[in-house]
Amino acid sequence: MAKVEIDGRDMVCKAFCQGLEDPGLIQELASISLIQQKAALEGGSGLSNTQIRVPKLVGYITHAETGATLGMLREWIPAGNRGDTLRDVDVSTVSVEIRQRWAEQIRGMVNWLHEIDIVWGDGKPSNVVIDQADNAWLIDFGGGWTEGWVDEEFAGTERGDDQAVERIAKFLGL
Repeated sequence: MAKVEIDGRDMVCKAFCQGLEDPGLIQELASISLIQQKAALEGGSGLSNTQIRVPKLVGYITHAETGATLGMLREWIPAGNRGDTLRDVDVSTVSVEIRQRWAEQIRGMVNWLHEIDIVWGDGKPSNVVIDQADNAWLIDFGGGWTEGWVDEEFAGTERGDDQAVERIAKFLGL
């Protein structure tokens, strides 16, 4: 994963040598595409488009000769001055109100994802970006799990997402 600039616009480039043979890339592309589709159609089932904080798919990375899809470009979400991801935030310096808002935003997004049959998959603080307006964005829909955040037997399930959200709330001191 790398930050790239194309036509003056910052983006994230995620590419793999095996391209669409990588199950994580396939899952992430499918999830982000469906999120964008559902957000456009439904307005987020109670969430406004401004509350759906998942970076948008911008384009694909293709091999110059074969045309094979190797990866994707997605929106770059600039982090605020607290750290690159929630993992980097010194939560002891953040007010309870802001930490509660982050937990509510994360929970609301995960609930909406489950309504549209998407599993976040690898919920943890390093997969949450806190933007410059102090809003939480969910990133990394490629699946997997991380010990301590989701129990292995719940990896890739709604129950695993719920477990991650609860553990993130504890991380936030709530």
